[in-house]
Amino acid sequence: MPERFSIVVLAARSDAVNIFMRLLDGIKQFSRRKGEQNGKWADFSQHCTYLQMDAEKEKNTRKIAEVVKAKEKRIW
Repeated sequence: MPERFSIVVLAARSDAVNIFMRLLDGIKQFSRRKGEQNGKWADFSQHCTYLQMDAEKEKNTRKIAEVVKAKEKRIW
């Protein structure tokens, strides 16, 4: 991954953040490079933000735009 990046995860379900965070369990279980994480997950996960919302509702598009603008200010 590039040095400066950001991932915003959108989901309507309240438990989706738990599903997202379980990705590390899948990496540990299925990776061909077991034991090579070397803190990479900790670094990667710092670039991720979770928003619980229904992205199809127009009022929520403003919130998405605000988060993206705030992220852009921090990484650039």
